Amino acid sequence: ISPEDEEDFRIAMGQIKRIEATINRFLDFAKPQEPIFSVINTKDLIEEALLVVRPKANQQETVVSVHFHDELPEIPGDRQQLGDALVNLMVNSLEAMTQRGELGVSARTDCYQTTNGRTRCVLISVSDTGPGIEENNSERIFDPFFTTKASGTGLGLSIVQTVVRGHNGEITFESAAGRGTTFHLFLPILEGQE
Repeated sequence: ISPEDEEDFRIAMGQIKRIEATINRFLDFAKPQEPIFSVINTKDLIEEALLVVRPKANQQETVVSVHFHDELPEIPGDRQQLGDALVNLMVNSLEAMTQRGELGVSARTDCYQTTNGRTRCVLISVSDTGPGIEENNSERIFDPFFTTKASGTGLGLSIVQTVVRGHNGEITFESAAGRGTTFHLFLPILEGQE
């Protein structure tokens, strides 16, 4: 089998898995799964998500830049749910850029404000150089079934938000017309880590 055929096969299998994931998202939206918590190596989680999206990025000639700003602490969470959430954000970013562009993924230790005060967390950011989110859509992007894509279900970001909040985290975004979008995931770290 030629390298080109092998790459085509991998891409086709990836698309089949995405279709299966879309069906599962409908089911998950109807009945969200409770997270099964374990200790997660944050860097490994991000690198596994990148493995899934790199073929699509290569196919559309998008540069993928990754920055880990410090030694990342471990986080408590459901590896599958958080991995799917990261893949979803990365795929959305790639789909926002039709050709070329840059997908940026970074992670660092940070804090965010909760009702109980400031919580130490890992901040994972996923950015793109796409057209950005129109201001009139910015308040609706996490709404179930809201989409601006011709083939989108409108469940992706809603599910990502549900997963992140199910991990006692928060998701925010910044976007500027013509300059891209960055999503920020704030995920609490394991207690006792500095």
